[in-house]
Amino acid sequence: MRLSSNQAACSSPILLPRARCYSDASIIPDTISSNPRKAGLGIFVLDPSHQIKFYIKAQINHATTILMAEAAAITLTAWITSLLHINNISFLIDNQLLVNFFNGSDLSSPPCWDINTSTQRFLNAVVDAEK
Repeated sequence: MRLSSNQAACSSPILLPRARCYSDASIIPDTISSNPRKAGLGIFVLDPSHQIKFYIKAQINHATTILMAEAAAITLTAWITSLLHINNISFLIDNQLLVNFFNGSDLSSPPCWDINTSTQRFLNAVVDAEK
């Protein structure tokens, strides 16, 4: 598989030498007139160098799209890891729109304006964690 310049594939994330944070979301499929609904969030954090490993299940009540739920999941992950002072993290997500956005050069224009607050909170949490 050929990847573009802003994509990275990791076939064995366990081999990454630093902390890894996996996040995912689940929501009833989007429809043309998607009303706000509950979404489940899953977060798994593994930092072998500090012997940290935990899993969190969470829920948000007003997601309108899967993209919004996925953005909420990675934002929650970044906020928690920032509070725990876990640095040098690989955030691993399965949403290609978010991957392209966060790896892109224009972090002021998310793929959907509804997730602007979440994407900005993610970026703020990542910057705070690196201080």
